[in-house]
Amino acid sequence: MSSDAPGPRPRQVTIGGWLVAIASAMLVVTVFDTMARLHTVDTRDELTRVLTTGSTRDLGISVADALGVFRAALFVAGAAAAVTGVLGIFVLQRHTAARIVLTIAAVPVVLTAPFSGGFLAILVGGGTALLWSRPARDWFAGRPPTRPEVGSVPVQPAPQPPVRRPESAWPPPTIAPPRPSASPGSAPAPTPGWGRQSAQPASWPPAYVTAPAPAPGTRDVPTQVRVACILTWVFSALTGGLYLLISVALLADRGGMLKLLKDNPTVRDTKLTDDQLVAAIVTVGVLVVLWCLAAGVLAALVWRRHAWARTLLMVSIAVAFSVELVGFPYTLLHLAAAVIAFRMLLRPVSRAWFRGAGRPGPPPPPRWTPPPGWAPPSGAPKDQPAAPPDPGAQPPRDEPSDRPAGKPPVW
Repeated sequence: MSSDAPGPRPRQVTIGGWLVAIASAMLVVTVFDTMARLHTVDTRDELTRVLTTGSTRDLGISVADALGVFRAALFVAGAAAAVTGVLGIFVLQRHTAARIVLTIAAVPVVLTAPFSGGFLAILVGGGTALLWSRPARDWFAGRPPTRPEVGSVPVQPAPQPPVRRPESAWPPPTIAPPRPSASPGSAPAPTPGWGRQSAQPASWPPAYVTAPAPAPGTRDVPTQVRVACILTWVFSALTGGLYLLISVALLADRGGMLKLLKDNPTVRDTKLTDDQLVAAIVTVGVLVVLWCLAAGVLAALVWRRHAWARTLLMVSIAVAFSVELVGFPYTLLHLAAAVIAFRMLLRPVSRAWFRGAGRPGPPPPPRWTPPPGWAPPSGAPKDQPAAPPDPGAQPPRDEPSDRPAGKPPVW
């Protein structure tokens, strides 16, 4: 988490962050609506007309290949839009890492604009560009805003002539009258305090003891963070174990698993060979297992109060939510868990806990430790920290206790 901003949030950051967040949310809805209409008769007729006319006729692309390219492009656009939508909110809170990841995720959103709807994708790209304007860069870097110069050459004021004070304004010097000298036979007045016992402590300067700074120990993990981490571990283990079991079963009983998979009309319409289908399922299974392991590690780092791990875990949850929407309603339980975990990490208690990570409180002020046998004078306030001694002050001179009281001797 970044430190407090040196000034108010620039207008470019506010417009860019909200523009990216709102346009990304609308783009996710548009992508899923387009994917739902991808296998309709109207869409197939339109693709057939485009592929059989004009310059695309010579490319030799079939309707099934074009539908596969469209499906892959829409999937990439939806996942990237979900990431930019979440990070657009974090950018408004001055997360430097969120701005960098948002910029990377905005690239596939803009590249897939012809497939997902160009207007919303261009809005995401424009909002991302505003986050790299000069006032936004100064705000994210913690610098004061750079003010434009009025001119290239600064205007120097004309020198003013020195003002001479008239001689009559100076007062005439005064001569102090001489002091009356004392009579030769009179003795000087006694010195106050001569021969009395000093009330200062025996040691000088007094010893100052500074209490050690408290260790930045981790406080108890909030309940919201605990819930988010536990949900991540449980559903990552379930999902990773399921995909690992499918991959092992496919390798062990290839014929039975392929027959079961081809009963699904979606898998049967892909026109993939058996080897290609097995390779695709095993590859997806390995990627999902690695993703689940990474999510579990991020949850462990979040439990240990790493703010950057919280940001990455929220991005992982958002991408997983967008992927699980494809399998709705079979993934309803996973969707509910993703929403709860994401909401728990966004709670004010969780944000405050991560914002205070590694920041111990200020050390207590130094206190003066009196030497053994020293008693404070009567009427002095107790338990008050004494001011530190002046390094240039001279220590008091300890007078011997057998010196007679009264005036000093006259030599």
